[in-house]
Amino acid sequence: MKKNIILISFFYFIINYSFAQQRVTINHIQSKLITNEGVEFTGELIDVNDDLYAFDSWDNEGVIVINDKQYSLGNINFNVTTNKFNSRIKRDQLFLYNTANIDAISINNHLFKKMGDSFYEVLYEDNGDQLLKRYDVKYKAGSVSRLNGSVGKPTVSIEFRYLINSEAEIKMIELTKKSIMDLTKNEQNLNIFESFVETENLSYRKEDDTIKMVAFILKNS
Repeated sequence: MKKNIILISFFYFIINYSFAQQRVTINHIQSKLITNEGVEFTGELIDVNDDLYAFDSWDNEGVIVINDKQYSLGNINFNVTTNKFNSRIKRDQLFLYNTANIDAISINNHLFKKMGDSFYEVLYEDNGDQLLKRYDVKYKAGSVSRLNGSVGKPTVSIEFRYLINSEAEIKMIELTKKSIMDLTKNEQNLNIFESFVETENLSYRKEDDTIKMVAFILKNS
């Protein structure tokens, strides 16, 4: 059964009133989230910054999975810049989760699982085969002014990389026809696959359609 996560009352008291009383600084707080059955999520408090996040809003439905048990909570987001998870405690303050013991986290039905030291969104999973989506930050240098040679402010954005984890082999793919068709094993499989794509009217550049195509190839290879 899913358990509602609450902030311990002492934690809330310190966050809401310590600044007015000027008695306790943030360094004296043991930062943790705790469930009503004693399950603790350790982490630390950090200031809000310019990091990029996977979801535009903080009003998200989250589920944390630890040892096959699920704990539900709101107000969670995936920090793409750090590949970590944060909850918003105040307008200018975040809770950074320690994910060492966390197996997976779902946000608005987007499932993130750990592979190595990084979290990937699981787009498809069956019999050990996975289609994974990695969130990365793309940096673009600012343009140079023709008038005075000054350099404009650089821009950052989120970009995605797609990987197939199958039979202990990890292969990166792109949302292109060639990249996806290269996954087929032989000419016969290729003909069957092309017929499937045409029948279903799928696009190689759409993520949802790519999931269907990769699932078809993995099941029929």
